[in-house]
This record gives sequence, C-alpha cells and structure tokens, in this order.
Amino acid sequence: MQRHRPKQPSPLHRETVAVVSSRLGRDAEMHRRLAAFLHRSGRDVRRRGASWLIAKGSAIEPWARRAAELYRVPLLICVAESSPKQAARVTENNGSFCGVHREPNRDQAVIAMADRVDAMYVRPGGRIEAAIRDKLGPTQSADRHPRDSDQVLAAATAARIRVGIWPDRACAGNSLIAAGALGWHLLGGWHLLGGRQLPVADKASQRVSGSPDARGNVVQNGASRTRATRAGVARGGVRYQAPDVPEGPWFVHWTRGVSGPWPGESEDQYRDQILLSRGKTATRTPLDTLVRILRGGRLIASAITSRRAHPVVCLTERTLNDVLQRRTYRSHLGRWDGEPFGVLIRRPAAIAAGLCEVIYGVAEDYPTLAPEHRFRFQAIGKRTDWRQEREWRFPATVKLDAFDPDDIRVFALDDAVARRRLNPFPYGVVWVSPSDASLPPDAPLPPDAPLPPDAPLPPDASLATDAS
Repeated sequence: MQRHRPKQPSPLHRETVAVVSSRLGRDAEMHRRLAAFLHRSGRDVRRRGASWLIAKGSAIEPWARRAAELYRVPLLICVAESSPKQAARVTENNGSFCGVHREPNRDQAVIAMADRVDAMYVRPGGRIEAAIRDKLGPTQSADRHPRDSDQVLAAATAARIRVGIWPDRACAGNSLIAAGALGWHLLGGWHLLGGRQLPVADKASQRVSGSPDARGNVVQNGASRTRATRAGVARGGVRYQAPDVPEGPWFVHWTRGVSGPWPGESEDQYRDQILLSRGKTATRTPLDTLVRILRGGRLIASAITSRRAHPVVCLTERTLNDVLQRRTYRSHLGRWDGEPFGVLIRRPAAIAAGLCEVIYGVAEDYPTLAPEHRFRFQAIGKRTDWRQEREWRFPATVKLDAFDPDDIRVFALDDAVARRRLNPFPYGVVWVSPSDASLPPDAPLPPDAPLPPDAPLPPDASLATDAS
C-alpha cells in the first residue's frame, strides 16, 4: 500500500519571516557573512514551519531567492506598486497571488506585514532602520511605568525582530537593540556557518600594517585611518622586495583579490559559491587569484583596464623589485596598482607568444590605429601619466602550458600558507618579503599616492577600528 505524505500548507498560511538587508556592495567578505546569516535564518524558518517574505527589487532579493532554493525554504514575494496609493502585492514564489498590504515602500511593507523580522545588515539612518523602529513602537522612557500588557506586547515584539551585528561595519544594530530588538551575532565571529568552523583568510593575503584596505583606509596596528587626501600628496604603504629574482629580462603580471564574481563567472554561479562553499572557496584574495590562475593554467583576458571592446592580459616590463618598491594606491580605482603576488614570463618567450607593447596617446589617436592594433591603445592620462607603467599586452587569454616551465616564475608574499598552496605547481617561486626601504625624495609620484601610516591627519579625519 502506497503511503502518502501529508500535503504541506501554502506559504500563505504559514508564519512569515521578513528577510531584509541594506546594500552590501561587492565585498566578498561581507557576502560570506550575509550567507552565514541566511543559512541560520533558513534553518530556523524550516524548523518553525514558517516562510520567508522578501521584497521584489530589494538588495536581499537575489541572495534570498537562491538561498530559498538551496535551503528549501518556502518563499513569499512582496511586489510594491509604482504608485504610493496602491497596495504592495504579495505572491508565492511560483507566482500565485497571496495578499496585499498598504505601505509607502517595499521595505516597510514586508517588515510591517511579517510575523517576524530577520534583518541581516541595517545601515544607520536608512529606510529599513526606520521601518524596524516603527514595528518596535515608541521606546519606553525611564520614568514611565508601563502596564503589564504593554510589557508583554513589547517583549513579544522584540523577540520577533533579530538584527545582525557587524562589529567592524557601520550598522544600526546596537541602536536598534536599545530600542528593543534582539541582537543577532554569528558565534565565534563571522567564521561560523551552520555550526561548522570556517577557515580564516590566508595570513599571506591579509592586509599588512601600513597598507590601505578595500575602502582606501590606511591600516596600522589593527586600526583604519581615513585617507587624508585633502592634506596633500605623500608617500606611504608597505613596500616589498624580492631578493632572489632570476637573471634575465622578465615581464610582470600582478594578481589581485576579486570583489564579486571571478572572470568568466556569472552572478548566479558566484552566489552559489558563497552560499554553498562554507567559506572554503568563497575567498577571493590575491593568493586565491594566483592559485586559481595556476590551477586553470590560464591568464584570462579582461577589459577592466582597457577599452571594453578589447579584452587583454596586461604585463609590465619594469623589474619586479621596481614595481614592488613603487606600488601605489590608486584612489580612483579603489585599489593598489599591484599586490605582492603574480606571474613572471621571460621576455623572449612572451614576445614570441604575441605580447605587444602598449601604444600611449590621446583619445584622438585611437581611430587612427589599424583595427588589429587598437587593443594596444592606452590613454596617457590626466591625473596620472600611465606611460610610467611601461605596459605590454596580450590580445587574448594566455595559456601557461604553451610556455616552457623554465620561462614561467611565480612570485608571492612569503608565508607558510602560500608555500603550501603553491607547492603543487611546476613553476619556480620568487618569495617576496616586506621592505623598510623608502623612495628617494626626488622620486616622481602620481598625484593620487596614499599618505604614509605616520602622516598627520587633517582635523576632520577619523580613527576607527577595522577588524575585517
């Protein structure tokens, strides 16, 4: 006799948990923490037999939709109408109609109509914070003695609103706790996901004292100092040296950490990596990038630094020690022009494989070039003279196995983790170490060079702990 499972109730008839978050940008580390919150929320929702409720078009929507599929969490979608006089419609994930709610915006709608709220990240002063405060109700004053019913209602409301706490980010969590919400921490920091310990980011690829973080703040002794560009140009940042560079002319290709998807990886694939990896493959540090290049055996062409019509692989003919000593933080790009990780290709072998010298000029020069040479064009620049980069380019993705292994070297910041991860590959490694050497006083600097860690801050600069 065939046994029939009881039919699951529609999400409409379940308890609803609003899942909300302010925008997180493209920081992979923050996305990993978001995934940890989503995993915990999804597990709690399934245990309670409840449903997630999200707003269509919200910051959390693409993450919550995919997490609902992966974690098998019932999902409701709130669709806010264009006119503020119209109601926000709520549908099941399969499109069937569920109900309406009249609120001025989508965040207020999902928070107001939900039985519970899981706020992953709340930006101070934003609409989500205001909507949560509305749901919590007025804060009790110290001299007021509320009736028992008021106390019961306030306690019940607070128990239904969890707010994520981000110790190293500006968030409204602590102020909302004071207003009656529950603080929501990831035990053991953000390295815990689903009860399993996540690996801490490789020491070799973490920031070193004196170097700007992803937002351009100079890190020193665990603190983040606002870049005081208004105070003028100055030298700064950690310099490196490579004492054992092999003889002969080499071209240098930097690797950098990646914010968001890898080259060739879709947004959906990226979210799956973050949501399912438990952190192991979700990191995207410069060392991760280098290992991925060596494992795939390719330098993938991209159009990030060139005209979008011409994906290229960029290298420089400057010596490795020269670029390590003169690395500069490019404020308009939000990153260093190079990290102490990358690939060296012997000059004769690279030129034989199709590497071409960049043609520097002004915008009017580009149309005059033959189509097959336009990938070589680079504007001289206004704030920075890019000719000092002495750049060369491949017009397509480069396969490393097309070279003799003796024509390839890898360079990396010397560290036990880096040594272990780079050991399986057949290429020699040039180990890089921090250097105390400074630039000579008359050395030319681009106008967007960062301040040194010991430079005086302007009156409006701040000092804030940054433990990310």
